[in-house]
Amino acid sequence: MKKNWFFYKPLLAGLALALILVGSFSTPQAARAASPCSVSNLHAGPITADETWCAGTHYIMTDNHPATEVVVAPGVTLTINPGVTVSSDKDHTGKYLIVQGHLDINGTATQPVLLTADWTPNASAPWGGLYFDGGSGTINYATIERAGYGWFEGGSFSAQAVLVKDTPAGKQVTISNSTLRNSNQMGLYVSNGTVNVTNSTFSGHKYPIYIDGAASAVTYSGNNFSGNAYPFYQNFSYTVQEDSIFIGQGALTGHDFSLPAQTGLDAYVFLDGATIPAGRTMTVEPGVTLRTGLNVPGGGLIIKG
Repeated sequence: MKKNWFFYKPLLAGLALALILVGSFSTPQAARAASPCSVSNLHAGPITADETWCAGTHYIMTDNHPATEVVVAPGVTLTINPGVTVSSDKDHTGKYLIVQGHLDINGTATQPVLLTADWTPNASAPWGGLYFDGGSGTINYATIERAGYGWFEGGSFSAQAVLVKDTPAGKQVTISNSTLRNSNQMGLYVSNGTVNVTNSTFSGHKYPIYIDGAASAVTYSGNNFSGNAYPFYQNFSYTVQEDSIFIGQGALTGHDFSLPAQTGLDAYVFLDGATIPAGRTMTVEPGVTLRTGLNVPGGGLIIKG
């Protein structure tokens, strides 16, 4: 018996060491806990702690004066899971989802997220839209429709499905595999924001994408433009079919930028002309058309870079 003990002792020690090692490797690492599902499907005012809008629930942005807009506060993340529908209250259209922190919309090809106006199918009043006010986010497999109640930006009126403004350094808003359709005016409005748009569709807008601000940085790939109608004379009811990206005066010129071809895209339109400053490069990729507005004297494109 003693002989057998000495024979098995090294084997038992080896097994014990193996179990210890396996246990150490299988111990879960510290990870950020998933934020809890919202306890209510009705929302107004600030969201001040991480939360998730979970599948199987219709989330409604409702009215609660004076805190009427739903605001994701700085440092806070709102996660919207696959299959979720978000809308305005049917009695309080024009609600905005304002992101000062971070927004993750995590739809899938079979369960996209829907952001829309009130639940009445034939209602004409739009909801406000997504407003990234210094915030960041990821929008993947989402349909954003019937938005653009109206916003006063820089002293002028704008109405859009998604507004990205003043993105902090190192942050961006990513829109992928999504559909932006039937807004009141603009599909995507970028004002000194950083946006990457891929594999997404823009339809039923007056301006599918409109870009302002020298600090704006917008990249695109694999997108599709169709059924957009540009107001040729904005003071009259006269529109023309125009599947274009519109660029405001001085927009994008704070850095080098590229204008790539996109499916269905008619042109990049510099409504007020453009000056490319010394030291800056604008790259126009094959197949791209550039246009200027009607009232731009002397051709409108001035290249100093």
